[in-house]
Amino acid sequence: MLTEREREGQGVAAASMVHILATGGNLVVSYALVVLVERVGLPEPVPFVLVGFQTTCLYNVFLLFEHAVVGVFE
Repeated sequence: MLTEREREGQGVAAASMVHILATGGNLVVSYALVVLVERVGLPEPVPFVLVGFQTTCLYNVFLLFEHAVVGVFE
């Protein structure tokens, strides 16, 4: 959960639990799904199911992408 980094001769512990892309990306996609379903006029349970499925799958995909990006910059 913690990562240690050297900064000007000092060790710094940084929390690596904040996944901005995975969380932010999921919020944007979830919002888009809800708006799309509302505009199409589908019943209320549809966005609930779609957002639940999408969040579970896409969060992990975004985490993989985030991990790959961090690996490039390390």
